[in-house]
Amino acid sequence: MDVSKIIRMSSKNQITIPKKFVQLLELGKEVECTVRNGAIVIRRLTRIQNEDFADLILQDLISEGYKGDALINRFREIRSGMKSAVSHLVQDALEYAKQDNRTTEERLNDIFGPRD
Repeated sequence: MDVSKIIRMSSKNQITIPKKFVQLLELGKEVECTVRNGAIVIRRLTRIQNEDFADLILQDLISEGYKGDALINRFREIRSGMKSAVSHLVQDALEYAKQDNRTTEERLNDIFGPRD
């Protein structure tokens, strides 16, 4: 469903997103803003919080034998490096994607197998 509305831009280059759009897209306090093909694209920001991985990190550290202050210190160390690690993963994925000459159909076949 396409919904369109003309809105004004303030003298400070600010816009107000119509309430209907905010509700329709369930926007939060922050949005992602991208320039794509000569258009500004605004979309819901979805972030993976570090807390989402906290239990997994703690399980690994406990299984490795960490306890007490050593556990806390190692957990903080790993958690502080999460953003950098994810950033490197994203960069690696983008580089791989640039070098991947397969068609979309070929990529889908590699993931899901050929269509029946």
